[in-house]
Amino acid sequence: VKEDWFFDKQRSVMEVRIIGICPILHRTDYRKTGSDEEQEGTLSRIPTFWIYFPEARSVLANTDAYNNFNDAQRITYDDLFWKRNFDSYIIRISNVWDNRAIDEYTFTGLQTLLESEKIKTELFNFEHDLWEY
Repeated sequence: VKEDWFFDKQRSVMEVRIIGICPILHRTDYRKTGSDEEQEGTLSRIPTFWIYFPEARSVLANTDAYNNFNDAQRITYDDLFWKRNFDSYIIRISNVWDNRAIDEYTFTGLQTLLESEKIKTELFNFEHDLWEY
């Protein structure tokens, strides 16, 4: 999910706008390292295509999303995205040169996740600092 986070000065709220959705193909490439029992696999995530979210809303609003644990509440995929009932992590932050993919300046997966949490914390602190109690 590609999103824009921005501060609305007129209403004094931090808002998020979904720009696009990209399905990710998870592919495991196996490589034999000796006998048939020994195999190494590398997981690759391949972005397939981008869907512009505002144009896809009519289709998403007419398609039901099912929750196996709650059959009393019926929601659509549009509700699922607008209520932010999905799990995600930050992989890129924008700047003037458009070169801030997190995996370009971190070396391991753990460092990437920690950097993602750091950016999320900075966004939370920015929003929190806008208010005076």
